[in-house]
Amino acid sequence: MDTARVKERFLKYVDKTSSSSGCWLWTGSTAGSTARYGYFSFEGRRRPAHRVSYLLWIGPIPDGMELDHVKARGCSSKLCVNPDHLEPVTHTENRKRSRLDVCRAGKHDLTNPDNIRWDSKGQRRGCKQCWKDRAAERRAAGRR
Repeated sequence: MDTARVKERFLKYVDKTSSSSGCWLWTGSTAGSTARYGYFSFEGRRRPAHRVSYLLWIGPIPDGMELDHVKARGCSSKLCVNPDHLEPVTHTENRKRSRLDVCRAGKHDLTNPDNIRWDSKGQRRGCKQCWKDRAAERRAAGRR
């Protein structure tokens, strides 16, 4: 593998200028309509761009580990491929770090266990107050 050539091809899809946080934003192919992660063709396969970036600039990701976009290092986007913003961690640690202290609407405290609502499988947590508000809006609109 010609690393310099792959890096050059990879960087054609990276915008290092539009983020004040130092993120390298992926401008190439993304997964789905939500653009959660970028993808890059590497070694004959379509791979997550942030994982390719880490491999090219840092080295192999240790077995059993996944990459965390570290907020403490300024990372603000899942489309970030800056290898300095990525850290190999266990799945459990990655999930723990991704938890929010406030709801997605930014209105309610999620450190209070009384305001946390778990899904039916007990895997995803959400804001109980936002759920109640949405239910009230649906009722007011005549929907279930």
